[in-house]
Amino acid sequence: MLGIFLPNHPNYNDDTYDSTLIPPRLADNCGKGNDPYAVLYDWSNSALEIRRWIHLAFKRRKGAAPDNSRPQFARNRSGPCKSGWQD
Repeated sequence: MLGIFLPNHPNYNDDTYDSTLIPPRLADNCGKGNDPYAVLYDWSNSALEIRRWIHLAFKRRKGAAPDNSRPQFARNRSGPCKSGWQD
């Protein structure tokens, strides 16, 4: 799993991220241990760089198990993420 911060996201180009501003199930799977199931990246215009991210995510699929304990969203979300994700 991978998450990509777009340039208009508050966490873009920041060394740390506010976990309330990304989808909860993604946050649950980021940064746990040396080999997390999910990794976050800042947007890149380089197709080669994005392809590398996808390849690394594919390789990670057999590493750490995903944390799927949180219920899935039942409907799409919209609007600005600055107020955080809500159920």
